[in-house]
Amino acid sequence: MKKALSGDLEKVIVGLLKTPAAFDAQELKSAMKGLGTDEATLTEILSTRSNDQLREIRTCYMQEYKVELEKNITSDTSEPFTGLLLALAKGKRERDSGIIDYGLIEQESKVVSDFV
Repeated sequence: MKKALSGDLEKVIVGLLKTPAAFDAQELKSAMKGLGTDEATLTEILSTRSNDQLREIRTCYMQEYKVELEKNITSDTSEPFTGLLLALAKGKRERDSGIIDYGLIEQESKVVSDFV
């Protein structure tokens, strides 16, 4: 297929042939490749995937690139952003209880705003 396609169309079609975890692993690697880091991509993927999805992504990343995702995050980002990304990548967030704690939201938003 790669020979028949080119450019953005090739990228989309080849991406659709991968599992979601393999595609996310590829996008994470791409976000940390070369000079500069695509922090928006790292943040989007790591903060929107479930614990199970993150486990699959870490497994695919190791199989494909022969290095742990966490190691590349550590080498390509700087503190305090690194700590936040590593915490997200571990995939150990609490499950949604369905209860919204607005006080906790306010506390955590203050902590996050200190990082930015």
